[in-house]
Amino acid sequence: MPLRLLMSDARSRCQQLADMVTDLSITTAEWNARISEKYGELWSIVGDSGEMYFGSLLTITTTGALSYQEPADMYETTSVCRVLDPVRGTRQELQRAEIQERSKLSGLTGDAYKYMLIDDQLFLYPTPPTGQTYEWLYTPMPTDLTTFSDTSVIDVVDPDGLQFLLHAVAAVAVSKSERDPTFFIDQQEAARQRLQKQADDRIQTTAHKRQLVGGSWDLYDEDRVGDDADWSNR
Repeated sequence: MPLRLLMSDARSRCQQLADMVTDLSITTAEWNARISEKYGELWSIVGDSGEMYFGSLLTITTTGALSYQEPADMYETTSVCRVLDPVRGTRQELQRAEIQERSKLSGLTGDAYKYMLIDDQLFLYPTPPTGQTYEWLYTPMPTDLTTFSDTSVIDVVDPDGLQFLLHAVAAVAVSKSERDPTFFIDQQEAARQRLQKQADDRIQTTAHKRQLVGGSWDLYDEDRVGDDADWSNR
């Protein structure tokens, strides 16, 4: 179950940890800014593991257009797939097109099996007809917590994520007050390593995916997918 707390609670706990509850040298806005900054690091630790904990999904219904606008909060694309049967949940993963394939695939129409990201546009190759459904799985940019109110909720993932955030913010705060931040930095790094390990462990336990194998959809390990896959629509 995700660990969540209020913005006001996060700030209070950072102040308590740094022993700066009554210290007015750092304003509320600055505390919030440091929390937002370090939360971005937490977001990256979890996201860079390949886990889609903070992932988002954009559903595209094709219109016959050559390309589609990327989400405003786009950070990194994880996958693009075509929805074959929404009832059964079957999907076909699209492969990223190499730059040398672009000229060959441009101008063709049909079921897309390749994609390319150019600037802020997603190009599907061949250009699919109107009415098909594709899903764009991506990692969004970290949430900007400076826009949060005191009653807004922050998702810190787990206890290690919380400890990382609190000690990281406290390290910055005590440094500003010209105190030694070594203890907080050490605790921040220890929490970072635990958080990273937890994210990696979750990836290992959810490594199975649905993919077209041998002409049918089934669960598979990545090592099984290779030359025997039946991509008949290519």
